[in-house]
Amino acid sequence: MSAIGLSADEVKPVLLQLLKASEKNWDYIEADNYQVLVQTFWELQEAKLAEDEKKGNKDDFLLGKRPRMEAIELYEDQASCDVEVFSESLGFAQDPYTPMNDIASGTRESSQVQGGSSATPTVMVQTVTDENDNDGLQRIYQHFMGDITKGVERISISLVDEYGGEELPNFVYIRKSIVYQSACLQISLARISDADCCSSCLDDCVAQQLPCACACETGGSFAYTVEGRLNDKFLEDCLSMKANPQQHHLFFCQDCPLERAKNEHFPAKCNGHLIRKFIKECWVKCGCAEGCGNRVVQRGINCNLQVFMTHAGKGWGVRALQDLPRGTFVCEYAGEILTNTELYERNMTAGGKGRHTYPVTLDADWGSEKTLKDEEALCLDATYYGNVARFINHRCYDANLTDIPVQVETPDRHYYHLALFTVRDVKAQEELTWDYGIDFADDDHPVKAFKCRCGSRFCRDNKKLKRKLVVVLDD
Repeated sequence: MSAIGLSADEVKPVLLQLLKASEKNWDYIEADNYQVLVQTFWELQEAKLAEDEKKGNKDDFLLGKRPRMEAIELYEDQASCDVEVFSESLGFAQDPYTPMNDIASGTRESSQVQGGSSATPTVMVQTVTDENDNDGLQRIYQHFMGDITKGVERISISLVDEYGGEELPNFVYIRKSIVYQSACLQISLARISDADCCSSCLDDCVAQQLPCACACETGGSFAYTVEGRLNDKFLEDCLSMKANPQQHHLFFCQDCPLERAKNEHFPAKCNGHLIRKFIKECWVKCGCAEGCGNRVVQRGINCNLQVFMTHAGKGWGVRALQDLPRGTFVCEYAGEILTNTELYERNMTAGGKGRHTYPVTLDADWGSEKTLKDEEALCLDATYYGNVARFINHRCYDANLTDIPVQVETPDRHYYHLALFTVRDVKAQEELTWDYGIDFADDDHPVKAFKCRCGSRFCRDNKKLKRKLVVVLDD
C-alpha cells in the first residue's frame, strides 16, 4: 500500500470494516494482491468527495478521482506483497480462513463437491452515515465476492451487486460437467481409436502446414486460428445454421426422446433437431504438446469476467472486464449431465416452484442414430451444480455469444462440451448474452419459458404477444 502512496493509518480503518463485514475472511481480503482493499479504499474516498460535490466543491471531486486511477494503475504493476508482513504492519495477527455462515459444517473442505465450490451470498461492504444526517444511506456494494469459483477456475470471477435486490442462488460451482445418475458417459483411453486422435503429431498442430487427423471434423481445416480464436468461415457457418435451420439439415426422430419423456406410451411427433457442426479438439492421447492451439475449450476460462446485478429486471448477468475480439472462447456451459427423463421428472417434482436455470439439450448429433436409449439422450442442468455460464442472460437473435459443440474426450457425441464464443468484438463492461433457442410459444415444455426481457427488436416473446393480440382482435 505504501507503494501507491497509502499509509497504514489511512488503510487500517477500511481494513477493519472489511474484516467485520467478511467475518475475518482473510482469503477474500488477500485475493489478487489485496485488490478488494484498494478498491474499497478509493470507493470510500469517492463517496466522501461526492458529498463535497453536493456542497458545491465540484473541482475537489474531479481531482479526487484522478489520483485514484493513477494509484490503481501503479498498484496493478506491483509484485505481490508478503501477507504476514502486511498484516503485522497494520497491527493484526492473520486469522485462519473463516467460512461463510451458510456452510453448515464450518470447514472450507465441506464446500468442495466433486471439484466444486459452494457459492453463497455475502454482504461485504456497506457504509452508512450518521442516522441524524439528512444525506442518509451511502451504499457501496450490497454484495461483493472476490471469486465465486473459490479457486476452481484459473482466473477469479468476482460478483458485485450495487442494488441489493436479489440474493445469490445457492449452488455448487464446478469447472466441468458432472454426471447426475443414469447418463451413459464413459471416458477412457481405450475407447479413443487412432482415427479419433493425432498420435503422430508433435508440438502445435495448428502451427503446422497440414491439418492433423483431429481437423477432419471441421472439413480438413482447423476451427481455431493461431491466436486461439475461431476462424471466420467456421464461425459464419455455425451462425448461418442457427439463424436459418430450415436451410440446413434438420433430423426428425421416429421416437423422439424429448416427447418420450413427456408421454412414454403415446409420444408426440418430433419437432426436429438441427444437425450441427462440431469442433474436435486434440486430447491426451494425441502426440501434440499440452499447449497445442487445438486445445482451447479444455484449458478453461481465460477471460476476465464478472457476475453483476442487472438494472433491467433480468436478475444476475455476466459482463466482460476486458475487450474480447470476435471468435474468442469465453466459457463452456457446465452443469449436471442428466437424461431427458431425469430432467422431466426433476421439473415435475419441483412443480414449477423456485427458480431454475434453463436446461440445455445435447441433441446436436441425434440424427446419427435411428433410436436413442434414454441413457444416451442427455442434457445439462446448471440449477444446482454449474459454472459462470449459468448467469449469462438470454437474448433473441442478436446476442454477442453463440454456443458450439466441442468434442474432447469421448469418441461418440452423446455428450459434448457446449462452448460459448463471441460472434463480434465485445467491449469491456458489456453484458454477455446468448440465444438459448427458446420457443416462447411452447406451453408444453417441462420448463416454462420466462418472460423475455432481452430488449432485442427481434425478441421472439414480443412476437408471441402480437400473435395473441391478433387472435383476440379476430374474435
